[in-house]
Amino acid sequence: MKHAIFSNSFCEKKNYFLAITFTLLFNFIINAQNKTNPWQFFIGINAVDTFLTNRVGAGDLFEEFLNFDHWNATPYPSVIGVKKYIDAGFSFGTRFSVNKITAYGDQIASDNYYNVDGVISYGLNSIFKSKSFIPFLEIGGGYAIFKGCPDSDDDGIADKEDVCPNIPGLVEFEGCPDTDGDGVQDSEDECPEIVGLIDNEGCPKMEEEIIKRLQEFGQIIFFETNKDVLTKESSDSLKEVYSILIQYPIVQVIIEGHTDNVGEIDSNQLLSEKRANKVLGYLIERGIPSSKLKALGYGETRPIRTNSTSEGRSYNRRVEFKIRQ
Repeated sequence: MKHAIFSNSFCEKKNYFLAITFTLLFNFIINAQNKTNPWQFFIGINAVDTFLTNRVGAGDLFEEFLNFDHWNATPYPSVIGVKKYIDAGFSFGTRFSVNKITAYGDQIASDNYYNVDGVISYGLNSIFKSKSFIPFLEIGGGYAIFKGCPDSDDDGIADKEDVCPNIPGLVEFEGCPDTDGDGVQDSEDECPEIVGLIDNEGCPKMEEEIIKRLQEFGQIIFFETNKDVLTKESSDSLKEVYSILIQYPIVQVIIEGHTDNVGEIDSNQLLSEKRANKVLGYLIERGIPSSKLKALGYGETRPIRTNSTSEGRSYNRRVEFKIRQ
């Protein structure tokens, strides 16, 4: 087991991270080793398993370690090393190996692999009395370099091809996410956490039924007489208006203020403007973007009922919400 550093000379920026690799070595000893001949040279072949485990979707640690389909092996001698006998069966040495990585998990690759190890060995000659078969125990550590691109966000797209390398994303959006799954990537989605329509910048469209509800709420938003002060009864209505508008972030809303014909025309015009702005301020304070809202006052110029009766005048003292999608 050894730590490995992955460096990418082909990406726009260099990325380095630690990983675990497993190398299987088969050594062919060139010469025997003992006190008289302390130096031993050897060659061999190696196999490297770069199939990721213990990560989401990749299985438990060591789960598929013996799945040889995951190993990158060389058909030619790829290890060279040297050991020196110390004493009491112990030897210290180093070795250098190369390999060709053809896959990282399920991702096809074509990267060179270079590795340097330091090892301590203990010969088992005293147990196995054989000159042709010389088993030993070995422990060590090493450093490996892969010249390939990492996948920092683990979304299966190499950083060099990932437009959003630090955020898990989708292949169809070049590695960028679509949080709400509506087919519009987050960077182009005006409503990235609300399921919407592709032809509406990823936001939902307000249905006619919802628009009608807004108009009904406008009819029951009241003010104190000749003032722009909201009555307590209006709070519930405005809360409902807010709960609707927050679901439609790109909808443009025009808040219209209207009065009856009691009083001076100029006074009624100013009062209608103040009342419309009072509703606008309420919604902005609670999080509706000011860029989506506009307040207009029309005074007594647009009655919807007769001003000859008290009932008619009550309908004319109103707030209306005009929607632009």
